[in-house]
Amino acid sequence: MLALILGIVATAAALATLLDFAENFRITRTRNRTTKIFWPIRYGTVLKKIEQLREQYSMEQPSVVIGVHYGGMVFASEIARHQFKPLSMMYTEFESDPETGTRKCTQVRLLGDGEDKQRLKGKIVWLVDNQIHTGSTMQKCKEEVQALGARDVRTIVVHRNGREKPIQYRPNVLLFRSRRKLPRLVR
Repeated sequence: MLALILGIVATAAALATLLDFAENFRITRTRNRTTKIFWPIRYGTVLKKIEQLREQYSMEQPSVVIGVHYGGMVFASEIARHQFKPLSMMYTEFESDPETGTRKCTQVRLLGDGEDKQRLKGKIVWLVDNQIHTGSTMQKCKEEVQALGARDVRTIVVHRNGREKPIQYRPNVLLFRSRRKLPRLVR
């Protein structure tokens, strides 16, 4: 009986290893385009995609990386660490729309002192968020960064869930996309 249980555990471990290998192979193959995912992925997979992003944009390295607060800051910090660039945070405020029951971005602002805002003038900025629904928040954040004097703003979104609402603003880079709504991106 013990041998049967050990055999089942070993088979499950081998299957999990095989699935991780297949996932890593697919990430390598989709180097310059969005990777479709079907279930939550490992954090190492996200880091691998961030490294590919660095290679892809080697000629257009950012001067500053800005994360949209909450989820975007996690991935922005990883990108800033890989790029050896300073990190700033974009704060967003939301209000609920009573008619539709959805949340809408009403205000965005760059957190920090005047030195953070001066750092953007004439620079290449990467604006990072963890996910996108309609794109209105990312569009407002990009407009705010451009108003602060950035020369070029690249928008990077880590994940788009399923076939939600039509997208109003398309980011420059979308790393992962899923057909159905995932409870979380990283397992």
